[in-house]
Amino acid sequence: MWTTWVVLSHRLDKRDDDLGPQRSQAMYKSLRGELEKQVRQWWSRVANPFCRAKMPAMATDTLTLALEGDVSLREFTQAMSNFKDVVEALTSEVAGNVRVEWFIDDLQAGSAIATVRGVTERAEVIGAVIVAYLAVGRALQSNQPIPYGERVRQPAIALSRMLDGRITSLRFETADEDVIVNSRAQEGEPPPQSLKSHGVLTGVVETLTRRRGLKFTIYDRIFDKPVTCYLKEGQEDTIRDLWGKQVAISGRIYRNAQNGRPYAVRDITTIHKVDEVPPGSYRRARGVLAGKLDQLPEQVIRSIRDG
Repeated sequence: MWTTWVVLSHRLDKRDDDLGPQRSQAMYKSLRGELEKQVRQWWSRVANPFCRAKMPAMATDTLTLALEGDVSLREFTQAMSNFKDVVEALTSEVAGNVRVEWFIDDLQAGSAIATVRGVTERAEVIGAVIVAYLAVGRALQSNQPIPYGERVRQPAIALSRMLDGRITSLRFETADEDVIVNSRAQEGEPPPQSLKSHGVLTGVVETLTRRRGLKFTIYDRIFDKPVTCYLKEGQEDTIRDLWGKQVAISGRIYRNAQNGRPYAVRDITTIHKVDEVPPGSYRRARGVLAGKLDQLPEQVIRSIRDG
């Protein structure tokens, strides 16, 4: 499209002296119509009529599917097969003849989370697939028709049918947004919403991924489950040399509304290393209260609390 624009601009540079005022104006209208046609074709081919949602603000190239609940090996394998079929069918439908390869970027079988990364020479195609992937999730979330072909609909519906009570929800996740699907949507109830709040999350850095974007995974202290943390461009140095260390991350924390478990951190502002607490450190508090106590410890604590 930009090549067309350059060519048309060059042709429009001809002066009225060469063509005459009337022919110059007629050529301008003709070439403007040709350019508008090119723009419409690009929108129809890349953005897709069903991808009217806003494109991600920053260039990302990953898709994540997460299953919440008790997931057996058989169910995890089935989910990954359907996930693969959805991604490949969406790519074929949205990208057309553009070649896109999807590689495993992160796989956490213990937590039933899989992330794939798209590789292609045309980054805008990956963006269109990401938008389409979220559109599929929203359709399942609200129990609406999936606005794509049968090759997309069949594996997507198969994913939603895995919500049997033991598997409580599916999460369609990207670096900028996620959509949660659970069994309630099939019963006509309002679609689930994740809980979002600014705060601090503490955990151990387990994995680091650095390709076109940078993300890392921590295991939080309370639930001992993986939390994906997405860094912005230019924040690479904040996580350097922190693998295996305990850190405190400030940012927007996304939590599962059903159990309060955090699963992602975005808009990260600060990352601080947390010093390890030596075993038995609690003994250093001995003697902090002077004098001989004639009360039980719980009574002393209660009296201090109540004043």
